[in-house]
Amino acid sequence: MTPTDIGGTNQRGYMLAVGTDGTPRFYVSTNGINFPRATGPALSLNTWYHLAGTYDGANINLYVGTTPSSIAYTEVIFLNDQPLLIGANDGFGGSSRKFTNGIVDEVRVWSSVLDASQLDDMLLPVVSSPNDGATYLLNQVVSADWSAADGTGSGPGSGVTGLASDVGSISKGSALDTSIVGSHSFTVTATDYAKNTDTKTVTYNVISPSIEIVKTADTKAAAPGETVTYTYTVTNDGDVPLSDVTVSDDPAGDAEYVSGDTNGDIFLDLDETWIFTIIDYIIPVEDAPEDLCNTAIVKGWYGEGEDEWVSDTSNEVCIHTMGARTIGYWKNHLEDWCTLPEESIFNGVNLPTLLTYLPGSGAEANGMNPLEMLRAQLLAAELNVACFDGEFDYSRYDAANIYDTIHDAEEFLDSLITYDFNTYWSNLGKAGQRAFRIDHADSLALKDVLDTFNNMGDEIFE
Repeated sequence: MTPTDIGGTNQRGYMLAVGTDGTPRFYVSTNGINFPRATGPALSLNTWYHLAGTYDGANINLYVGTTPSSIAYTEVIFLNDQPLLIGANDGFGGSSRKFTNGIVDEVRVWSSVLDASQLDDMLLPVVSSPNDGATYLLNQVVSADWSAADGTGSGPGSGVTGLASDVGSISKGSALDTSIVGSHSFTVTATDYAKNTDTKTVTYNVISPSIEIVKTADTKAAAPGETVTYTYTVTNDGDVPLSDVTVSDDPAGDAEYVSGDTNGDIFLDLDETWIFTIIDYIIPVEDAPEDLCNTAIVKGWYGEGEDEWVSDTSNEVCIHTMGARTIGYWKNHLEDWCTLPEESIFNGVNLPTLLTYLPGSGAEANGMNPLEMLRAQLLAAELNVACFDGEFDYSRYDAANIYDTIHDAEEFLDSLITYDFNTYWSNLGKAGQRAFRIDHADSLALKDVLDTFNNMGDEIFE
C-alpha cells in the first residue's frame, strides 16, 4: 500500500509491503527518496495475517497481529497529492506497475496514531441465548444465538482490523443441549483479522422440576350429610426445591397444610413429604352423585417467572354416598325393620312368616329355588326403600330404576297366585322347571338386579 510516484521519481510518503523474502515492512520517508523501515519476521504462505504500520513522529512501528517491530525515526512524512495504491506500486523510479501476489482485505487508513491496545480491539461476543445463569427445563427447545463485533467504540481504533469469524460451541441457530439435568456451558470465540480473539462463556442450568400428590379418604362410603376427611401426601420428585405449594380439591375446596417442612424454609425440598388435609367435608345432601369421585391438584413454584409452576393431579378417590342393607343384615337386625307400604305383597304378613322367606330361616326345604331367591331379595330391597329412601334418595341409584324393578318383581310373583313357592316349584318337575326358567328368564333375572342393589354400599352400616 503506497502513494504513487510523481513523474517517474521516487516520491512516496509511506509504504506497507512484503518483500521478496517474505518479510513484512513498513516504510516512512521524509523526502520521497530515502525509506527507513520497520521489518517483521517472515510470513508463511497461504496464511492470513493482519499487518499494521504506524508512525508517531518518534518511531516507525510495524505490527504483525499485535506483535510490534520498531525503529526510531523523527522526521516529517513526505506529502503528495497522488492516488493511494492498494495491492500494487509503480516501482522505484517510475518503472512499470507491480501487483501483490496475494489477497488484500479489510484495508483501513487512519489519520491518528493507533497503539497496540487499539489493535487488540475485539469486543467480547454478546450471547443472547442462552443467557448467562439461565435455567431451562429438561428437553426445553432453546436455540443458540449470539453476535460479535470488532472494536470497542465509534472513534479511532474502533473496528480497526475487522471481524474474521465468530464461532460457538454449537452452530448458531442450533438447539442447545437440554437433554441432561445439570450445569452446562456454552462458548463463543470471536477472531479478528489481526488474530486477536475474545471468548465469552456462559453457563446455563437444566432442571426437571416435578411434584407428586397422593389422595386418600378416611372412609369409602358416607351418606349425604355425613363427613369425610381427605388427606393429601405431597412429595418433590424433581431436582429443585419448590415454593408456594398449594392443594385444591373440587368440590371440597383448598386443603390446609399440616406438616412436613422439616427445616422451616417454606420450600418443599427433595427429601421432604408434606401433608395437607380437608377435615370433615360434608357430603352434599342434595344432588349428590351415587359415587362422589374427585381428584386434587397440587402446584409448586420453581423459578422467578409467573409461568414457572409445576403441578400434578392426584389419583381419583370415590366416596359411595348411597347404602343398602343385605339380606343377612335384615335377618339379624329386626330392630331396624319398618312398616312396608300397603301396595307391597309383603304388607300384612307377620314377621315370623317374613323371616321364613330369608335364607337359613326354613324357607328352603331342599335348597332355595329361583322363586324363593327372588322373593328374598325383593323383601330386602323393599325394606331398604321403605326404611332408608328418605336418607339416601334411591332415585340416584345408577345401575337400575330400583322402584320399577321392585314393581316388576312383585307383579311377576303375584301372577303366580300362590306364595308357597317351594311346593309350586316342586310340582313343576324337572322338565317344567327347565321350561319355566326359559319362559321367565327376564323376570327371574330381577333377582340379580335386586341382589346388587341390596349389597350396594353396605360398608356405610359397618
